Amino acid sequence: MGGYGSGRSRNATDAVELLVAAVLKQDATETQRIVLSLDTAKRRGESGMSGTSVLSLLNQVTGRLALSVRDAKANPSEHLGDVKVSLTNGDTIWIEVKGQTKKNWFADITQADYVRDGTDFLRAYARSDASFNSRINPVLRNQLDLDKPLTFTKKWPLADLWFADLALLETEAKKSRAGVKTPNDLAKFMDAKYLLHISREGARYLRISELRPVLAYRAGGKLATVLATNPASTALVRIAIGGTPGRNSTDFTYHVGYKNSNAPGRHKLHNYAISQSPMLTVLT
Repeated sequence: MGGYGSGRSRNATDAVELLVAAVLKQDATETQRIVLSLDTAKRRGESGMSGTSVLSLLNQVTGRLALSVRDAKANPSEHLGDVKVSLTNGDTIWIEVKGQTKKNWFADITQADYVRDGTDFLRAYARSDASFNSRINPVLRNQLDLDKPLTFTKKWPLADLWFADLALLETEAKKSRAGVKTPNDLAKFMDAKYLLHISREGARYLRISELRPVLAYRAGGKLATVLATNPASTALVRIAIGGTPGRNSTDFTYHVGYKNSNAPGRHKLHNYAISQSPMLTVLT
């Protein structure tokens, strides 16, 4: 909650996250309250989906997941996911929610910022790619905090630093809060974190560890990066695993120095990374 996006659409996104938690912990009173608030948001043009339609999708999702939930909380204090789910066996799982209620298609995922500003991946990439590094002026470098030294992630492969961004552990501070000190720790965290995407097309979900590029990397695929130009930003970095990142084969893009924006970095997860996973569950 309170993440990227602003104004009326952000309110609807927050409501979807709250509804996910309410449905998981089977809080009927809270569920009904949020459904009504989403219905109101739809009448006001703040949401493209009614509360009833979102609830129907979430009921299908939770039925498929069949989790034994003790408690669920949206916007948890650890900020390691949009929803923290405590299971009855003592385990914890996390859910990253992309509630795009005003978007018609799953492919519109690129219209949402997945993560923003400086990340440990970008800090390492700036040190390893002189062309990228040379494009960053001092003001932008400071905004992105690119010169912040890496400590326990200093020797991590670039791919693992990118996977940490996919898991929304974009800084060493967040990695530490998650108990992630090594790439093996990161792999365990990604197994315990889901991505849930809702649009007018339906709902789809999978574990972060089941995203196409993560599976491809574990199968021996190599990280490929392409530094490109974009009139809307200072630098654009395209990423793919197991192939060249192109028009229909890019898993992720880092955009830094966005013009006409208050965000020095706006980074996008592409539909290709999700839709090409054999582990993806899609509900309509």
